Amino acid sequence: MVEGISHITFVVNDLEKMKHLIIEVLGGEEVYSSGEDTFSISKEKFFLDNHLFELHTGTLEDRLRRYTDGP
Repeated sequence: MVEGISHITFVVNDLEKMKHLIIEVLGGEEVYSSGEDTFSISKEKFFLDNHLFELHTGTLEDRLRRYTDGP
């Protein structure tokens, strides 16, 4: 049985548009941005709003392929 949600990951093409949505619409707070670094395969941003949202660039297929093939 599900007792809660740890986080939600959105894979998006435009981090800045999604950042605007999370901050302005959902009231989130940006707590991390990888900038040009790709520690987790893609550029990413983390947000808090009582839960943790993760944003990554690219498509889901790109992301899954990078996990399989490596950077």
